[in-house]
Parts: sequence; structure tokens; C-alpha cells
Amino acid sequence: MAPHPPRVRSAAWLPLWGLAASCVVVYEPMEPAGSAPLPPAVAVTVPFPGGGLHGTDEDAARRDYYGGVLRRLQDAVAERDPAQIESLVAGFLRADLPEWLRDRLIGYRATAKGLWFLDLARATARLECETLAAPLAGPEGPTIGTPLRFLFTLPGPGVPVVLGGRSDPDPTGFLVTLAIDDLFVDGTVKHQEMPEFLSLDQGLTLRPGSDLQLPIAIDLPPGGALRRTVVVRVELLPGHVQIDGVRAPLATTELVRQRCDLWPAGIGPIRREPLATLREALRRGDPEHFPHVVLAAACMPAEARAEAGALLIDVVRLGTPPQGRVATAALRELFAGGPRVGDRDGWLRFWAGTAVPPAVPQPAVPQPAATPSPVTPPAGGR
Repeated sequence: MAPHPPRVRSAAWLPLWGLAASCVVVYEPMEPAGSAPLPPAVAVTVPFPGGGLHGTDEDAARRDYYGGVLRRLQDAVAERDPAQIESLVAGFLRADLPEWLRDRLIGYRATAKGLWFLDLARATARLECETLAAPLAGPEGPTIGTPLRFLFTLPGPGVPVVLGGRSDPDPTGFLVTLAIDDLFVDGTVKHQEMPEFLSLDQGLTLRPGSDLQLPIAIDLPPGGALRRTVVVRVELLPGHVQIDGVRAPLATTELVRQRCDLWPAGIGPIRREPLATLREALRRGDPEHFPHVVLAAACMPAEARAEAGALLIDVVRLGTPPQGRVATAALRELFAGGPRVGDRDGWLRFWAGTAVPPAVPQPAVPQPAATPSPVTPPAGGR
């Protein structure tokens, strides 16, 4: 069930009484053209803590001192320096301080502990794709349509940290976002994002040897894609944790992300001989071999991309419109920063007027088996 949206109270309903008369701010809205005259402006007082603008030299010195303390603490927060915050709080916190200042110093101490935990969690959290393990993935890696299994691990720190369960006063929440990019034979890319909010069944104390582990299972149909890029992102949601008896605040923080590239079954022969595959697929020129054109370009090594590009430009120049579009989709796999898919004139100008640009970085795919298997890429289109 989706959470209820936050209620927003109109400023017109905010009470204006009980404000000290120290500084007066007047808001004068302009009258819109053609509208009825607005009522006269109303003076609203805005109080500033720490007394009025006048006082003794001792009061002014005290305000300057307190202000300097808070400014130094806020600078340390902006720099995400929890050790500096803790040091400043320890140096300034005394029994004779005004209550409001003591409360703020204690609040900064809690903020420091929250920053410490967030920084440590980002540095130590792991997200592993268990499906990429050799016994599960096979010699060519996981193929499109293979169920994916990830494991998120948050190791226990040296200081115990209490994470709340869903029924606790301060439940700890995570946001797991699945982003999917499917490349199709015509060069189009379908992007999807699916968020999932997770909470702990019961509270957990993180400590050395006591880690938090969250398994993540993803089952997606093939959908006719030639290449599927899956990115899993885990974020810690706003809330509080208990550290050394302190209720430490947390802000939304991305802890870790993992990418997994999936290919059609039988990609091995194309990866072994991408240039030869491209030549033969272009020679045949039929829609059944359009997927081979794009996949061969996606697997092309850097030293062969100039020759492959020349072959594809000939198809852009002389081929049928469907052949030309597939060729531009393959060119986009070869060259970064090129024109859009389907832009025939743009690709001809690009090829004629620029040096060979850098290759698109190729995602890592496990090496294929020694025995080739027949190429069975999905049919073109969605």
C-alpha cells in the first residue's frame, strides 16, 4: 500500500499571534492584471532567538561566541566530518551552557554518529550477483530471461548499531531500485525502473560477526531484447538508528549498486568472430540476420571497429531503409557520440567528416566455451 501523501497546511491558516516584536517584515503582493483589488498588506513579526537587537556588551559577546560555535559545527556537517563534530561538541559542551545551546550540541553529536554510520555503510556495503557465479551462469554468462539472484550485505561495524524492525518506533527502511535497459534490433532502447521498499521483520544489532543480508530475486521475461542491462541500486531511507545509546538521524543515502549485462543464448560464436559474423549477416541482408548485425557490432574489438564501420556505412548509403536503420543501430554500438539511430544523412556526414572516435566501452562477458553453439538471437522488434 502506498504511503499517505503528506498534508500541506496553507500559510493562510498559520497563527500569527504570540510573536515577539523584534523585526517587522511586510509582504506586499502585486495585483494580477484584471483581478479584484487585494486586501492591504499585513505586517508579520519574525522573532530572532537570543534577545533583541540591543543589550549589554556582555550579551553581544555571548551571542557572538555561541554563534561562532554553531558556525564551526555547521561547517563540519557540510564537510561530512563526524570526527570534527564530535571533537567540537566535546570541547564546548558544559553544564553552565544555556539549555537551548546544550540541546543543539547534543543534536550535533547525534548528527555526527549518523554521518559516521552512513559513511561506513557506503564504504563497506556489498551487492553481489550470485547468478554470475560460474556453476550457475554457464560458460557464456547468464542469458536474457535467466532469473537473477543478488545478495546485499551490510557488515557489522566495530561499534554496535541497532536497526529497527517494522514494528519498532524507529524502523529501518531500504529502497531497492531495479533499472532495466533493453536494446532491440531496430536500435530502440526500452528503459524501466521498478522501486521496492523493504523493511526488517524484526530489529537487528549490527556488530562484528553479525551482518545484515537481504536477498534480491529478479525474474524477467526475455521480451525480444538483444541485450539487457540490469542495474540494482540499494538506498538507505531516512530514519534513525541507535549508536552508543544515541538516536542518530539518517538521510537518504545510496549504499551500493551493481550492473549485470545479459545476452541472448548462443552469443559465443558471435563473440569469437564478430567481424566475420558482421560480413556474413550484411551479405545476406535479410531480417532474420538483422540481430546478428547489431550483436556483432556490440562484440566488436577496438582494432576492428574501423573496418566494421566502413561495412556498415556502405549499407547506410546503399541499403534498403530497414537495412539502413539496423546499420545505424550497429554504428551506435561501435562509436560513442555518433548521430541518432535512423539518421542516414547524419551518419554519412559523421563518417566523412570526423576521425574514428573512441569505441563504446564493452561490458564484461565471460569467455565462451571451446565448443561453439548455434546462434539463436531473439527475433527483431519487441
